[in-house]
Amino acid sequence: SAYMSILLQKQNEVKEQVGPKHPDMAVVQHELAAVYGNLGHYREAEECCQKALVLRLEIYGKRHPVTARSYEQMMQAKTAGEAFGYGGVLQKSGQASGETGKAHRSREVAVT
Repeated sequence: SAYMSILLQKQNEVKEQVGPKHPDMAVVQHELAAVYGNLGHYREAEECCQKALVLRLEIYGKRHPVTARSYEQMMQAKTAGEAFGYGGVLQKSGQASGETGKAHRSREVAVT
């Protein structure tokens, strides 16, 4: 899609201009995940969610509302992927049940 092309271009620009660990990179990853999810590319959506989450954890910490949104989006991508037969990044890395529980608990702490 045209929006996907714009986001991929933006990703490259952010990486070149401010570096790969800048908060804007997490925003781009978050947007890419939404587009991939809407297109039914759940593996890619979850991978982008994971990249955004890792960045936001490093930048903001686990109790920040922005990080909570990344946890939420990761769970949405994982749930959608499972509904269509994709096991997900967390399952492939052997962290499925434990990490999911941690993510959910952290999200609850972050938004309260």
